[in-house]
Formats: sequence, C-alpha cells, structure tokens
Amino acid sequence: MTKKFILYLLAVSLLAALLYPACLYRQTHTIAAQNARPVADWTAEMPDSEAQAIQLPYNFHGLPPHTPVTLTTTVHHPGRFLLIKSIYTPFRLYADGVMIYASGQPGSYPQFFQDPPTLLQLIPLPVTDGPVDLRLEFLSPMQRSELRLPMIQTGDNADLLLPLFHMSGISFVLSLLLMFLSLLPISAAIFLLKKKDISQAFLQLGLFGLAISVWSFSECNLTALFIPYPALLYLLSFLGLFTCTIPLLKFGLCILGLRKPGLLRFQIHLTQLAVVVAMALQYSGRISFAQSVYFFHILLPLSLSAFSLQILWAALKYKNTAAQRFVVPMSILALAALLELINYRLRLTDILSLFFQMGAFLFILSLGILCLRFVQASLKMREEKKQLEFDLLLADRQTEVQRTQYAILTEHEKVLREQRHDLRHQLIVLKSYSLQNDQQSLQNYIDELTAKIPVEKDLFLCSNFVVNSMALYFRSIARREQIELTLQLAAIEKKNGPIQDSDLCVILGNMLENAIAACAYLPPEQRKIELNSRVYANKLFILMENSYDGFYSRKAGVFYSRKRADKGTGLASITSVVHRYQGFVEFNPGEDTFVTSIYLALSPIPASK
Repeated sequence: MTKKFILYLLAVSLLAALLYPACLYRQTHTIAAQNARPVADWTAEMPDSEAQAIQLPYNFHGLPPHTPVTLTTTVHHPGRFLLIKSIYTPFRLYADGVMIYASGQPGSYPQFFQDPPTLLQLIPLPVTDGPVDLRLEFLSPMQRSELRLPMIQTGDNADLLLPLFHMSGISFVLSLLLMFLSLLPISAAIFLLKKKDISQAFLQLGLFGLAISVWSFSECNLTALFIPYPALLYLLSFLGLFTCTIPLLKFGLCILGLRKPGLLRFQIHLTQLAVVVAMALQYSGRISFAQSVYFFHILLPLSLSAFSLQILWAALKYKNTAAQRFVVPMSILALAALLELINYRLRLTDILSLFFQMGAFLFILSLGILCLRFVQASLKMREEKKQLEFDLLLADRQTEVQRTQYAILTEHEKVLREQRHDLRHQLIVLKSYSLQNDQQSLQNYIDELTAKIPVEKDLFLCSNFVVNSMALYFRSIARREQIELTLQLAAIEKKNGPIQDSDLCVILGNMLENAIAACAYLPPEQRKIELNSRVYANKLFILMENSYDGFYSRKAGVFYSRKRADKGTGLASITSVVHRYQGFVEFNPGEDTFVTSIYLALSPIPASK
C-alpha cells in the first residue's frame, strides 16, 4: 500500500510539473500586457540593404560575423526603464542621439570568449514628458550565423520585474531548493565516510543534483538580472549541463551492482572526454559552449536512454532489487529530459530547464528516501553488531570469571585431597599420644594441625554466586598488581530486585577494570580501591573511590579512553545499563581520587509499550 501511494504521489507531482509551465506562460504574458509595455515595432538597417520594418522578437539568419544591425524606433509613452536581453551580441543604446548604455564591448568578458555572454539588463531611460527616439546598434555573433533579438519592454521597475518574477520565480526557487536538497546526500557522504561504498553513492547523488541546480540557477533570468557576472553564469550553466550525467552514471555503478558494467563505464568515460574536449575548444576560442551544446543535446539523452535500458534489463532479466527500485525514479528523469529537449527545440514555453529541473528534484527526492531507508537499515545492523559484540565480550568476561573461580576451587580441592591423604597419618599420631596419655604432646599436635587449616571465609564476598566469582577474579588481579582493594558487596543479592546478574557484572566489572587500569599509573604504595554497596529506600547504591594520577579526557560531558582516541566503552556500558534500570550514574574526577556513584531502582521495571 505504501509503495503504491508513493508511486501515485510521484505521478501526480510529475503531471503537475508538466502542466504548470504552459499555464504559467499564458498567465505571465497576460500580466506583462497589462503592466509592462512592449516595444515591438522597429526599423532595422544593415549595410548594403534597405531598411525594413520588423517586430520583436525577431531572428536575423545567415549574417556574416560582426555584421552591424541598427534598430530605431520612437516610444511615445516611455517608462522609467528599458528591459533588454542580448544573446551573444554586443550592443549600444542611444536615447535622443545620446548613448546611455553599452554592453559586450571588448575587454568586458574573458579573451577565450569569441562572443559576449547572454545579458539581461534593466536600463534607466531619460526622464521626459515627450516621446523618446531609441537607437540600438548590434553586432552579429562571431560563432553564430543568426542574430536573435528577444522582446524589449518599457515601464516602471515593478511593471517590468513582476512578470519576470512570475515567469522565472518558480524556476529560481526550485533551483535553490534542489541545491539545498543536493547538499543533504553530500553531508550524508561526509558523515558515512568510513563506509566507502555508501559514502560514494551519496556523494555522486548529491553531485548530480548540484550540477542540475547550478545549470538551472545560472540559466534563470532572475539570476542573470541580479548577479552581474554573465561570463561566470555562462560557464556554470554549460558546465552544469555537460557534466550532470557523470555523477548520475557513477551513482548507478555504486548501487546497482550490474553484472556487466562495461557499457556504463564507457558512457562515463565518453562523457568525461566530451566535457574535456568542449572545455579545450571553448578555451582556444574555436568552438564555444553554446555551439557544443548541440552535441550534448544528442549525447546526454542517448546516455540517459542507455542507462534506463540497463536498469530495466537488470530489473526484469536478473531480478536486481536495486534496479527495480531505480526504475520509477529513472523513468521520471528520462521523461523530464525528453520534454526539456523538446521544449528547447520547439520553444513550447519561455521557461527553459524547468522540465528537467522538476524531474531531477523528484528523482533525488525519491532516491533520497530510498537511500535513507537503506542507511537506517545499515545503522540498525551496526547497532545490532555492536550489541552482539558487547554480548560476546560479556560472555567472555563471565567465562573468564568462571574459569578463575574454577581454578580457585580446584586449588582448594587439591589442598583438601592432600589433607585427606595426611589425615590417616595424623590420626595415627593422635592415637599414639592418647595411648601414652601424653596430654601435652597431644595438645601441641592438635594446635599445630589447627593452624594449618585454611580460612575459607574470604572466598565468599557476596551471596550472589556470579557477582562473588567476578569479585574474586578482580581481587586476584588487584593482589597481583599490588593494589589495596576493599570490597563491601553484602547488599548485592538476588532477592533485591529485577537486576540481572549479567548487568551487575557489566557494572561492577567495568568499574573495577577501569579502577585497576587507573591505579597502574601510580606507584604501588598509592594504589587503592574501595567499593561499597547498600540498599536504601528500595534502591541499590554503589559507591567506588579509586586513586589515579589526575589525568582524564572529557569532551562535552563524555569521557574518552586513555588507551584509544575514541569514547571509553567501559563507562558507556555502565551508563547504558544504569539507564535501563531507571537509575543514575555520576563520574567525579578529583585531584587524586576518582569517584563513581550509582543507584539503581529495585522495583520492577514497567513493561515497554
């Protein structure tokens, strides 16, 4: 049900994206007709030709490079501004015979540009109550055989900008949203840097969206109006368009797991080569990006189509799960690219890049959702792995404790066997003294035997067998390390509450292990550990004080391991178990004493809902 809903939502969103530009186009021209006044009627003059009347927009075809074209007209009710867009051509604007603006003059753009980049400019007109004679002097482009002259409008500032905002506002905002959306997978890639495959997939997905957003942002008329760097926008626009499929194809390599990725690799290398060649031709001044775009209008759709067929083949033929999830987003992107190409050729709307923009937005959004689900699953598996490692560590510790306890019991059993072996001889000696009625010798011999009997009471530090075994284990380590260890564990009993033996071992084991490790940095005479426990108000209180050298590392309230550069696992394990039992733990490093305070609720823990 969820998958069907997502597919339905994507389909509706795509339909809205396709219908919106046409509606917007009609609405925009209505607004423009009401508020801004088009200056459409001009007289055009060229060398060796008669003057002719034209109406903008108008295209001159078959012109030699740098052919001068002069347009003249009289505006009877001019506004305060003139909105002019020049496409790869320099021009000068005269009002009543006085030059008021010049654009695209030599030196105003990089030397490797044969023609000036596209410019959209709001030019102030002289303030007058009467008509104004306007003259525009153009030079046809060097690398094009046509001179395109878009519509020129006059009016007040708001009259001219409002239709522009209606026309390009959605594209401008969408490009910024797409740019922001692209930064999310890039951030995820940095966050998951240790997971190279996942990080690379997120990075390529983000770079794809970033390339599309840069292209659409640079193509937008609002951007051209408010960012006065046309050469920069020109380069960003074409480079974004030329390179956008490279990260997309690399993204496919990362996640699809194709059996035969050779064709995909060839597409990547071919596109990279085409971009390098286009840059070299642009820099040398031979062929501009604006001319190379016709080649990429063939290469990019073919590349997307081939990529889509590979995905479909992998999904149907090999039942590739990743490819199956990729089919719908890729279909949306391919359809958007096709519509964008048709719109560019046929000029269905004046809103260029919006189709592909919307397709890329839906593509990244849908794949971002899929990738997030994948990351969630990966993080869950990572947590489960950590928990498993933790359980194995605990099991190893418990095994070591039991092994130590067994060794202790074995040693005492050995002593008892020796004593039983000697008992027969000792009874013979006692019988002999008794028969001789030598009471003094009998008493001395009995005192000697009594002194040899080992004291067993220090083998039982706690009534909880598991905790007792663990305490004996760490006591043996403390004695070996010449540490003065005092343990008072009488309160830790089975009957005191729902606390599991394994969790008690985690708490006490990590506490004692960290304390022993801290004492190792001190001379033997300064090594002290004191651990006490008691029950009060239906809570188990555990207090431990151990000596240390005063060194510790703590960042943002978290203690870091002295042996490693990461967070201390021992203290983190203690905190995790304590919180599970609705308890509280506090670590207080003093000048020469480290204090750990813990309390745990002994009442039953409410069942989780």
